Amino acid sequence: MRFFVAFFLFFTSSISGAQVLQILHSNDIHSFWERSFDRELGGMARMKSLMDRLESEGNSKGWVTIRLDSGDFSDGNLNYFAGRGMYSFQLMKLMGYDVIALGNHDFVTGVEPLVWHASKPEEALPLVAANFESDRHTNVEPGRIIYRGGLKIAVGGVTTDETLYKWLALPAKITDPQEALDQWMSEQHADIRIALTHVGLYPDEEIVRRTGNIDVVVGGHSHHTLQTPHFVLNKDNKIVPVVQAGYHGRYVGQMVIQLPVGGTAQVIKYKLHPVTSDLPEDPVVKEKIDEGVRNLKARFGQNIDNPIAESQDIFYSSRSQNSALGNLIADTMLEASGADVSFDFSNLYGVGLPKGNLTIEDIFNLQPHTYDINGPGWQIYVANVTGAALKKVVSIASWSGYPFFVGGLVAELSKFRHIKKMTIKGIPVDEKRTYKVATSEGAISGVSHIPLLKQQLPPPYISTGILIRDALLSKVVALKVLKKSSLHGLRVRWPGSEKPLNNAMCGECNDGPPE
Repeated sequence: MRFFVAFFLFFTSSISGAQVLQILHSNDIHSFWERSFDRELGGMARMKSLMDRLESEGNSKGWVTIRLDSGDFSDGNLNYFAGRGMYSFQLMKLMGYDVIALGNHDFVTGVEPLVWHASKPEEALPLVAANFESDRHTNVEPGRIIYRGGLKIAVGGVTTDETLYKWLALPAKITDPQEALDQWMSEQHADIRIALTHVGLYPDEEIVRRTGNIDVVVGGHSHHTLQTPHFVLNKDNKIVPVVQAGYHGRYVGQMVIQLPVGGTAQVIKYKLHPVTSDLPEDPVVKEKIDEGVRNLKARFGQNIDNPIAESQDIFYSSRSQNSALGNLIADTMLEASGADVSFDFSNLYGVGLPKGNLTIEDIFNLQPHTYDINGPGWQIYVANVTGAALKKVVSIASWSGYPFFVGGLVAELSKFRHIKKMTIKGIPVDEKRTYKVATSEGAISGVSHIPLLKQQLPPPYISTGILIRDALLSKVVALKVLKKSSLHGLRVRWPGSEKPLNNAMCGECNDGPPE
């Protein structure tokens, strides 16, 4: 009843005698320039024309409009490789965002590229992350102040400090988001204080509960498509709306807020506008996208959009613990490396494969990530691991909250993730024996910075020299037709593991791919 009353008050308040702020927001575009994974929605040129229209309509009503993005605009699609990332940065500049949060995929290649982009006027973005500390000029500030239409608007940012990602920012330091954001916000005297975050929906809600310095949260990272705001009570029992607009530019969020003098900001309108194919495309943004695509083809081949196989189903890399596509990827690494076992986390891969004709670009987008924008992409690595350590790795991974996949191995775990049975190629695992394990360059890099996993998977780590995307392309071309019935199979099982995961880091369970 308490939240029903709050919801009613937010949406039925009078706007007479008060200034109105319109916030247009997006998050987790991941360099999906032309369209989203489902091909029915998205496209940055359409996003731009939609935002321009909404701002124009707001101007006619006397509203003040700002544009915000909650981060992860870069790494995540093969497009990011074009021009060493410059096209993704230039496109965000052309979109007209007032403030952009720094996402973990925006520092995935380290501090040096941020320094490089910050030095170029056409690529220097208004980035924010109060918990990002670097002695280099990266253009990342704790927050930004916007003066517009007589309003002083404070926008403070934070990025995720999860162990899985924060080492990527080295030598920069990422600290606790709550503490850093609270400190910056407490120093601001503004008409409204907006937290622009890249930490995920549930951490956003926890941040609100523990502070009284935030009026609105515009978030990202967990890829939630929130058709209505989540209203959360802060520590002073004031209501704070938390919003998020999905992923890959499928929607533009519109939040209209009344700013009564001396009162709490009240949401008078909220809507996610679908970015549909019938929307006009902004010509300047479209021209830059076309230029970036030409650059991409120059690097990866003019035939990158040619059909090379057919998919009879939609395949997601991380719908559940045991995904058909995860099995395909694991088997591909296993065969290409000649290892005994293959192992990897699905959040290190792309969204999946669409139904219908598959192109080279579709296959390459299964492995779109890089820790070196000048490099060719991730390779398959191998390491020698004892059977006892391998059991511990599977048990630890099952507790992580991230879907993972294996090849050559079948395991049954108890409710408490103890290994009940584990076989490799049908033979029970010998705890004293050493097995050759294949995984991705991304996983190996992460393991080396996570002590718990490094203890079980000690170096040396040896590169096979085989690009994961090339191995996947060869595999799919050989199969010609992909269908779930020929790929699916349970490999790691515990009570409930067959069900879709549901946690803050599994946006696939909400409606989209995890961050």
